This record gives sequence, structure tokens and C-alpha cells, in this order.
Amino acid sequence: MGTHALGLASIPLLFFGFLGLNRRLQTDTVWAPIALVSYGFGSVAAMCAAVLNGLAAPAFAARMAAEPTMHDTARAVLSYNFQLNAGFAKVLMVAAATALLLWSVAIVRTMSKPLLWSIASSCIWIGVAISIAYAVSSIHTTPLDAALNFAGGIVASPAIGALIGYVARRFNKLTSGRRLLVALGDLYLATYLFLLSTGLGQILAQPFRGRAVDLQRSLVVDPLIGTLLGLTYTGFVLVLFPLSYLNHVLI
Repeated sequence: MGTHALGLASIPLLFFGFLGLNRRLQTDTVWAPIALVSYGFGSVAAMCAAVLNGLAAPAFAARMAAEPTMHDTARAVLSYNFQLNAGFAKVLMVAAATALLLWSVAIVRTMSKPLLWSIASSCIWIGVAISIAYAVSSIHTTPLDAALNFAGGIVASPAIGALIGYVARRFNKLTSGRRLLVALGDLYLATYLFLLSTGLGQILAQPFRGRAVDLQRSLVVDPLIGTLLGLTYTGFVLVLFPLSYLNHVLI
């Protein structure tokens, strides 16, 4: 229940962040408002999925556990709840992917040379992400295995790099304190988007891999926990934060 509560709390925060991005883009292109509508639609689906699976289902299961004669009914209801949750997760996946694509188009239409540098730097960050995944994971046996596991994030990295480049385009005009905050915030934002894209890639790869993927874990839990704990708790933020700051200065 704790992870679902965290997911619910993050939904308005993420929407607020993307609302700021939209305000910067909407004066230059019509694609940004459309992207925000798409992401808002997906956020509603994410809220429904988290409420059903994280709040309603546990309370219902706890109540039905005390009623032995209702176990068959409870199983049917919980199975239906799972199907609803999966449906909402699919809506979130499509809506979020559409929004990121449209925001990327909007950024491409409003940027010139900095866009190329942002995309180039994203290739370097791909190498950093794969190296970290290979170093900390006991599952992958080769760097190629780590790369395949993060295929969705790798494919989306140029768009993520363009997004971060646009958000930080006035970086050198900020005060020193604000530069530090922007570099740190962009590091967490890029990590979240990379892990979210990784989850989307794993879901799309289901038919080829022949194994089921938990939609809610791939789209909600893993990106949030991986971002908040994967960077902070492991201490990688101490190493990656200076790199993020340098990246911003150079671009």
C-alpha cells in the first residue's frame, strides 16, 4: 500500500512539472498543449489504477478473508479488479508515450544547435546508465544483457536529452544556487523518464520475450522507486550530480 500511496502522491507533482514545461513551449507551438492533455488523460488512468490496486483491493481482500463462504466471490472480484488495473495501466502507457512524443516534436521545432548537443550528450548518458546497471545488477551477465533490459530507455534517450536541454536552455544565466538546483532536478527528471521509457519498452517487448510483465510495476513503481532510491540511497547522486552540472554548463 505504501508504494501505491507514493505513486498517488507523485501524480499531481509530475503533472505540475510537465505543466511548467508546457507553459514554456505553448507560445511557440500547438503540440505542447496537446501533449499536456494526453498526459493529463493518462494521469487520470494512473490514479484509477493506483486506487484500485493499492487502496480498494487490499481493503476488500482483508474484509473477505474473514468470510470463508465468500472466498470464491472474492477471487472473482479481485480477478476483475486486476483486469481493470491492467486496462488503466495500458491507457497510461499509450497516453504518456504520446505526450512525450508530442513534447519532443515541440522541442525540435523550437530549438536549433543546442538540440544537437543535447542529443549528443544523451548518448554519453546511455553509456553511464548501462555501466551502472551492469555494475550493480547480479542478474545480467554481460553489458549487452544490461543494454537490452534498458532498450526502451535507450531508444527514448535522444528525446529525453532534447527535453532536458530545452528545460535548461537558460542555465548559464541563472545564479549559482539556482544552477545547482536545476542540475540536480534535471538529473532526477531524466532518470525518471529513462526508467519510465524502460518500462514501456519491457511492456512492448512482451510478445517477443514470451513472459508477462507487471504493468503497474513497470510504469509506476519501478520508475519512482528507481529514481528516488536508486539515485539517493545508493549514493550514485554524489557521482552523477557533478556530471549533470558539467553537462549543463557545456550545453
